[in-house]
Amino acid sequence: MYQIQTEGSLSELIEYSTDDLDELKSTIKELDREYGYKNIRVIKDVTYNVGVTVDEITDPSEP
Repeated sequence: MYQIQTEGSLSELIEYSTDDLDELKSTIKELDREYGYKNIRVIKDVTYNVGVTVDEITDPSEP
């Protein structure tokens, strides 16, 4: 998402997402020219799977 805010108006959030690295670079350059690099944050979404295996289940109340 990026936010556009002009003086005296409400801000507008614009969601942006891409898997295309060239498109991302182009969009960042465009935003950099308009807003400056200090106002740009790139967030990478990482998805992963965690597998858990339980070999034995014991009752803690048993001796």
